[in-house]
Amino acid sequence: MLDSGGAGPFGEAAEALPFGVEEDAPDAVERGAERRGVGEVGADDLHGARKVRRRGVAAGGADGKARVQKLLNETARDIAARSGDQDRHGSRLGPRRPGRVGTAGPGTGGTTPGSGIMGRMDRQELGGFLRSRRDRVRPGEAGFAAGGRRQTPGLRREEVALLAGISVDYYIRLEQGRGPRPSAQVLAALGRALRLTGDETGYLLGFAAPPPAPGPPEVPANVLRLLGRLDGVPAMVINACYDVLAWNRMLTALIGDLAQAPPERRNTLRWLFGGPLEGARLELARRCVADLRASGRYPADPAVRAIVAELSAASPEFAAMWAEREIEVQRTITKRAVHPVAGELELDCEILPVPGGEHRVVLYTAAPGSESDRGLHKLRGT
Repeated sequence: MLDSGGAGPFGEAAEALPFGVEEDAPDAVERGAERRGVGEVGADDLHGARKVRRRGVAAGGADGKARVQKLLNETARDIAARSGDQDRHGSRLGPRRPGRVGTAGPGTGGTTPGSGIMGRMDRQELGGFLRSRRDRVRPGEAGFAAGGRRQTPGLRREEVALLAGISVDYYIRLEQGRGPRPSAQVLAALGRALRLTGDETGYLLGFAAPPPAPGPPEVPANVLRLLGRLDGVPAMVINACYDVLAWNRMLTALIGDLAQAPPERRNTLRWLFGGPLEGARLELARRCVADLRASGRYPADPAVRAIVAELSAASPEFAAMWAEREIEVQRTITKRAVHPVAGELELDCEILPVPGGEHRVVLYTAAPGSESDRGLHKLRGT
């Protein structure tokens, strides 16, 4: 387990990792070296992994990341080719079933999904997002005079409609959740009018198509084999709800034995909002909430809807962050902490999507030849 010397079981360990288990650091490292967790994947689990081994995916840095992403893309093509119950977009329709996680034993994802087929656009979600972004654009930024009697510090509805080249009535209906599904061209024009970021534009364009359907909860076997071959890189697999589904030996050596936490606690969001939010932990919480909404799976995905309802009821901080409608896709975060074996670490947390589904591979890498890189090498021997 990482330790930064603060109060509580982690100190400020949230600055280094988006997950933790409540046990003392030295014991966690020792036990992590002795046994594998429920979802942990090791080299001895890798049947038919010769293809991955030849590619040398254990390398860190930009080259290693590119090789990992290439293999994830190949995994997606393999899954699509084998799936007999996918629609023409490669999305599985229907309820999700709890399944086996990892290869070392039974497990669950921790967030129990409901059932149902997603298809209709959520008009209220679209309307709320448009209103929130209209309020943030100052008239002067869009070329309008800032004077006059305004009921809001942001743009008027007619100003947004003018900038986007659509009728005022149509825009009002979109904000009020009464309009038909807008085209991608209309949404792109609204994105420009509202001066959205790239992630916000991507989220907005998602309303032009049916929401992403829930896929199988099981981590694809190809991804598990890849995870096990990353013997020099701490890595884990998460889903859209931030459930930790599988991890490798290096992650156990880095943060401790996740198998000692019950499945429902192997969730980054529950861990973050289950303790005091300040400093780096508060910033990480904001990033995760923004990423959860950026997935475009709320409210159509039953599992995402359930975790949002749970945390909104349990945490005023989560409810407030969710109401802000921030959108930001998690990609790379630099994290710093002190490990009892590896010493001071500065790691890049890379979050790589598995194409065609909701799973993501999370890697912790260090700059080649750095002290942190040497620290990770020490962990390989624990």
